[in-house]
Amino acid sequence: MEISCSVSESHLLEGDALQRRSSRLSRKQSWDLNDTLQSSVTSALDYLCKSNEPVGEVPHELDSASLFYSRASQSFSLDWYVERLIRRAECSRSAFVLALIYLLRVQDKGKEKYFVVERNVHRLFLTALVLAIKFLDEPIYDNGFYARVGGLSSLREMNDLEKEMLRVLNFDVFVSEDEYDYFKAMLLTQ
Repeated sequence: MEISCSVSESHLLEGDALQRRSSRLSRKQSWDLNDTLQSSVTSALDYLCKSNEPVGEVPHELDSASLFYSRASQSFSLDWYVERLIRRAECSRSAFVLALIYLLRVQDKGKEKYFVVERNVHRLFLTALVLAIKFLDEPIYDNGFYARVGGLSSLREMNDLEKEMLRVLNFDVFVSEDEYDYFKAMLLTQ
């Protein structure tokens, strides 16, 4: 078994065909890309990466955590990737808050092998966002759509990532209103 490939630029560019689908986004939801959501989410993810980098190591190839790791650092910025997800995932702002909560739970339950680092942040956050969308939002799309939005190579890869994150979370995706409000307030004060 080989460590997963990186989120590929070619798959991200193929996902640009989703632009047509994104035109519904402006009717459905108005996103100001200079909004605090993008900078807050990017800052939170960047903070996790920087605080975990000395500890987080690439897991052994046969380890299930290796699904989330790229072979190399991405050629695009985390800020660009978060903007892409905001523009194309067609989801609520609340899903982004919930996704960050899931990431912290995965780190806590999965210990060091699931720490958010530069080489896994894209896949971990995309997967957490998909779980959050499925928990909170309507309508939801199939995993093929989310795989294209996130630049993954296949539907199977998205399915495998989702299964693994649910396993680590022990299928605990419920977030209390108090926990949500706490994290939302923390996110907005960054």
